[in-house]
Amino acid sequence: MGLKSPPGQSLISYTGRTLDRYNIHELLKRGRLGEIYRAVDRTTRQAVALKIFYNPARAGCECFAEVMRPVTTLEHPYILRVFGGGAADGVCYMATDQMEGTSLRDMLSASRGGIDSDLAVGILRRLAGALVYAHQKGVVHGDIKPSNITIQADQTPVLFDFKLAQALETPATTWLPVYLAPEQAAGAAPTPQSDIYALGVVFYQMVTGKVPFVANGAAGVLQQHLGEMPTPPTQMGANISQQVEAVTLWMLAKDPNTRPSSAGRLLEALGPDVEEQKFSTFVIKRPPELDAARQARLSERLASAPAPETAPKPEATPGAPPTLRERLFGWLLRDRAETK
Repeated sequence: MGLKSPPGQSLISYTGRTLDRYNIHELLKRGRLGEIYRAVDRTTRQAVALKIFYNPARAGCECFAEVMRPVTTLEHPYILRVFGGGAADGVCYMATDQMEGTSLRDMLSASRGGIDSDLAVGILRRLAGALVYAHQKGVVHGDIKPSNITIQADQTPVLFDFKLAQALETPATTWLPVYLAPEQAAGAAPTPQSDIYALGVVFYQMVTGKVPFVANGAAGVLQQHLGEMPTPPTQMGANISQQVEAVTLWMLAKDPNTRPSSAGRLLEALGPDVEEQKFSTFVIKRPPELDAARQARLSERLASAPAPETAPKPEATPGAPPTLRERLFGWLLRDRAETK
């Protein structure tokens, strides 16, 4: 007999039972999608958190393990390790590493006006680093939101539930619309750019205390994602630099082709980490010879490039910083040039 009940109203307790190769010891948490138990893998003797899901859309969960298999390859300091997933006794389950900390959703609910801006930028950097790694592995999260992010005692984030909405065949219309990219709201499959958009919504909420779009009902929120521009975070009280604000709005571009082309590009646009002692950004190190070769290619391109023909520009005020529009336009042009 499997779990066939609404969240929080399970008809069966798995405590003290066995599911596949897992001995289940105690219930840790009930959620919208299912229940989480403390369990032990009988094969490896490893303690795990075992998620058992309510009412899967796929009868028998026959494809669940296949969809989740790429997620089991992810090993990153800011991604929750998944050991495996499958089906047994008519339910889908997923075994993950155990994790302690506070849900970002709970942190935001307890705060007024958002969390500390330096902490928020540090979280953004680390989550972007996690996405660099996952996207290079070909894994798109597809459902980034505060409830899928845990903040540990050292204030580092852990992102989890990669591909879970896809594995459970959860329709996009049942996801939380406030974090849904416009193309997903229109029915498209999630992409790396969709993850960047959702991360932008989460960061906006971290620094303002509010999500960028609010309406009566999910349909109204989805329409705003599709057609309305967000209010700049500083106008909502965010204490962030002009550069970080410009990056935030870039992440929230309606057209996925005008967002950062990658999470790595996002990290680059954020600039150097001035709080390196507090927030050491995870960086994928390249062999020195690759960096040298890349630098040589760039030098050759610069040396051989013809002088650009530029239209006369109106005189600018000496020393005036670039506007948000100028920053976004400049990043977009450079991003397109680098991806050609």
